[in-house]
Amino acid sequence: MTRVTLSPTDRERLRAALSDLPVLSRIVYLLHARDGRSFAEIAFLIGADINAVEIHLARALEQLMSALDGEADP
Repeated sequence: MTRVTLSPTDRERLRAALSDLPVLSRIVYLLHARDGRSFAEIAFLIGADINAVEIHLARALEQLMSALDGEADP
């Protein structure tokens, strides 16, 4: 896994964008991105099927990218 160092400003923007995600999408995103859990593990942990995990992750990524792109510094 590649680690990225963020500036304090970018870190705060990411925190704000994460807090705007629906709870389940945020949980799926964090379990996958931060903890490195597989889709199967996440599905088991949240009591859903793998397709639901994929959908939650895709929506989370889309929302995060949109939020962070919309706030980019000039």
